Amino acid sequence: MTLVISVFCCNVQNDDSSAIKGPYLGQKPPGDLPETFKSRISPNIEIKGIPYFNFARNGKLLVYYGSNASVDGVFIMEEKEGIWTSPQRVLSLSPHEDRHFILTPDGKRIFFTSRRPLDPGGEPAKNPNLWVFDNTPSGWSQPQPLKAPVNTDQAEFYSTVTVDGTLYFTRSISNENADIYRSRLVNREYARVERLDVPINTKYVDADP
Repeated sequence: MTLVISVFCCNVQNDDSSAIKGPYLGQKPPGDLPETFKSRISPNIEIKGIPYFNFARNGKLLVYYGSNASVDGVFIMEEKEGIWTSPQRVLSLSPHEDRHFILTPDGKRIFFTSRRPLDPGGEPAKNPNLWVFDNTPSGWSQPQPLKAPVNTDQAEFYSTVTVDGTLYFTRSISNENADIYRSRLVNREYARVERLDVPINTKYVDADP
């Protein structure tokens, strides 16, 4: 079974990443038991707070989001020839509750939740929707909301993606009970959504797949 490692973190206070060498940002990878990811990975890069922090499947690409007085946004770092690159901002945060950034296992797409306007110049969305942006030959694209039937007038949030591109996410109907849904990627489109049955979904709140 292949996993994408997600770690709670982090803000960056600018960068001395040239000193960061080796797998897992120079730290010992965890074993069977969870271990605390150290808060300072170089003299000027400090991890703190609670936003998400993701490694791609090969362990050579890292994405995280955070903010402080001088830096905010979504950042990536890459391991090249054993040395991690300086943090590169690939997206500035909007004022519309951007959160829950998830890197796909192949490192090519980033999904997140937001109340950004669905139409340029429009009003912020009443409920959160799922958004995605892609790593292209010319750089990271601008984020776009996923199309129906994934996004609806209900609340969609807390996404995760498997190696084959299958999307799992949470949907809350009328802001009441939340359940986990699945949509398989077919020809780069999510054309069908299914609510998972018991024992995954229950009469209680089921979320954050």
